[in-house]
Amino acid sequence: MGERHKVKPKNKMTKIILKKVERYKHAQKEHNNVWRMSSFFGLIGFSVVLPLAGLILLGDYLDEAYPANFSWTFSGILAGLAVGLYNAWHWIKKEEDEIEEEKK
Repeated sequence: MGERHKVKPKNKMTKIILKKVERYKHAQKEHNNVWRMSSFFGLIGFSVVLPLAGLILLGDYLDEAYPANFSWTFSGILAGLAVGLYNAWHWIKKEEDEIEEEKK
């Protein structure tokens, strides 16, 4: 029931119009993919940068408030990278799953 039937053009003008419609549809699809990928990379960037920056600031505060034999800031960098990279992995996996669903 959901099958599409191709229209068989009968004259040259119809062929030209159908060809232009197909090009337009393809261009729209490519345009949407560019914006989707741009927003995706922005999301990945923020998912890494925000936890990293937040935990660096927390580490800096802890270095001043509670001095220790180790650097809280460096610990914040390591923890922020771990959390950020986990977030990035999670979003990439989610996007891959959505792409696989669209292909089905």
